[in-house]
Amino acid sequence: MPMGRHFGERVAMKRLHSPPTCTSVAPVFCSEAPALMTKTSTFSVVRASWALFLALALVMVGNGLQGSLIGVRTQVEGFSDLATGLIITGYYAGFLIGSWFIPQVLRQVGHIRVFVGLASAMSSVLLVYAIWVTPYSWILLRIVAGVAMAGLYVTVESWLNEVATNENRGKTMSAYMVVMTGAIIAGQGLLGTASVRGFVLFIIASLAVSLAIVPLALSPIPAPSFDLPETLSLKQLFRMAPLGVVSGFLTGASNGALFGMTAVWATAAGLAPARVGVLVAAGLAGSLVFQWPLGALSDRLPRRRVIFGSAVVAVLASAFALGIDPRSTMMTVVFFIYGGATYPLYSLSASLVNDMVPKEQLVAAASGFVFIVGSGAVVGPLSVTALTRALGPDGFFWALGLLLLPVAVFSLWRVYRYIAPTQRPYIFVPARTTSLLITGVLRRRNGR
Repeated sequence: MPMGRHFGERVAMKRLHSPPTCTSVAPVFCSEAPALMTKTSTFSVVRASWALFLALALVMVGNGLQGSLIGVRTQVEGFSDLATGLIITGYYAGFLIGSWFIPQVLRQVGHIRVFVGLASAMSSVLLVYAIWVTPYSWILLRIVAGVAMAGLYVTVESWLNEVATNENRGKTMSAYMVVMTGAIIAGQGLLGTASVRGFVLFIIASLAVSLAIVPLALSPIPAPSFDLPETLSLKQLFRMAPLGVVSGFLTGASNGALFGMTAVWATAAGLAPARVGVLVAAGLAGSLVFQWPLGALSDRLPRRRVIFGSAVVAVLASAFALGIDPRSTMMTVVFFIYGGATYPLYSLSASLVNDMVPKEQLVAAASGFVFIVGSGAVVGPLSVTALTRALGPDGFFWALGLLLLPVAVFSLWRVYRYIAPTQRPYIFVPARTTSLLITGVLRRRNGR
């Protein structure tokens, strides 16, 4: 028998008897991975997860519509500034709750069942909005909606991190954000299709979320195997990726302020619902345009530098917006630029965190990161409320700029002033080599 055949059988047997973690779809956490695993393209990841992406898109159409609808409706109903701020904040408070206990449910029933259950809960909440219209009830409903959406984010992001590698994680997360953002933009287009005073828009949002269950329930897409994950404290997460944590918190604050309070600010400025939808959609369109290029750039360059550039552009855009007429085309351009800079910071920060986390802790890391982002998102709308009371309408843009200024400063310091020995390869060498070297450091740190 030829020697080549014997060699092939030996390699096959070696692969067969290798530990499970070394044959996973996230091979960078295995020392044997470079010899045995091949690169997985981003397109392959997206194609294999088509049902997940379609379900996510439908959920975000409904969530995007209700986000702006709630902001406009609070002004139509004459709710106070404090009540409006608490209603917007309630959604992000639910994020904190959901990111804390949803991983426990994931451990018990798995990704598909959690997605289906939470999508059903979100659909029900959207219907109850139209039935029970009071500030107190809407605060409660927004909390429940936040719990459901946090759980959906944890489910989807941990699922995608299972099938992505450090080589394509930036582009995979960008694809995730592109799909999500495009769906939210579609939701904004529905805002002017019916009266904001009625219940039709709430029904449309509920229908979109309900339909999201169909792709996952009927497709043969395999859910990732779900072993009991290791825990990961926020302190450990900060030590692994301090910039990712800080950027995630402040990005959550800025995105929460932008997405949650734009409709409130625009309606108070006297803009019609259709114009409100245009401004919200402009920011999301900017994200849709720049999400993929920035993700691809972060896979080629150190993510810290890309985060710095994005934060600087966002701060400059918010400063430029001061004094511009809300009805002007220039204001639409400003929202486009600000959204294109700030929304991608979420996936950039998530990718930076996940580059540093072992595979068995990805679910815990995803949960912790959503908790961090949710904490920031609670602060964002309240910051806007406080600054608009003190400074008037311009306080909205002051808040947007001041929330991201620390990200620009800290990321610049991390790039040029703080270079730990274990981080040196990550800054100056290609992503694949960097991921492997950082993995080796983490493995030694964990005693493996």
